[in-house]
Amino acid sequence: MQITSDVQKAIKYCEITTLKRLLVQSPDSALSYDEWGNRPMLFYAVEKDTFGPQTEYRRTSGKLHMDMTKLLLLYGANVNATDKDGRTALFIAVTQGHIDMVKLLLTNSANPNVQDNLGDSPLHAIFEELLVTEGHEEMSELLLTYGADPNIRNKAGILPIDLAKAYGAPEVIQILLQHM
Repeated sequence: MQITSDVQKAIKYCEITTLKRLLVQSPDSALSYDEWGNRPMLFYAVEKDTFGPQTEYRRTSGKLHMDMTKLLLLYGANVNATDKDGRTALFIAVTQGHIDMVKLLLTNSANPNVQDNLGDSPLHAIFEELLVTEGHEEMSELLLTYGADPNIRNKAGILPIDLAKAYGAPEVIQILLQHM
């Protein structure tokens, strides 16, 4: 359990050298969950909000998060592992509007049609942060290119296009209509 805790801390504090050392020492730790058993380690690498010194390296393009995610995937992290809410790392990247991370996960076989405990898919998740992120059109196109199904209804019976209409996103509506 100590290795898992150390891996989590290395990711949280953006210490990629430490992360590499720990993964070499215990490759299976890439598959592990956090100390509470709630979230896969991959989630912490994908998230934008980490702690530690605000270096220029961390502020530029999320490169460090990309590098940590690539490293975990290289060591066998399950790109489709879920948390207690049934969400994958792809959900996190989508809700944060991190298009490059979404591309990385999708090219590493992330399932664009996975549904969480509420039945939401990554296409539904685009609208969770609609008011604070940009690039919803690009995100929609990317998910659809990798096989996202715009006809998936969540447990409330809501389609992604219903959310696009509710949030007044006409460009996304047009994109979704082209794929339905």
